[in-house]
Amino acid sequence: LLSISPKALERCFAQVLGTTPGQVYKHLRLSKAQSLAVTSTMPLAEIAIRCGYGSASSLSRAYRQEFGTTLRRL
Repeated sequence: LLSISPKALERCFAQVLGTTPGQVYKHLRLSKAQSLAVTSTMPLAEIAIRCGYGSASSLSRAYRQEFGTTLRRL
């Protein structure tokens, strides 16, 4: 365990990465979703659940907000 407060951790993220821990985690989840969409035959609903989203539409909305494009299979 870290012996650092949540506020101090957020400050460290902001100083080093220029973002919040939540944004980093969201980006990781969306990047994994993109990878699964490209490399697997799973339906988007399954990918959404595996990446922590409640539905394919919530995953698609978050992906569009993050990357400015839609999540599609290549």
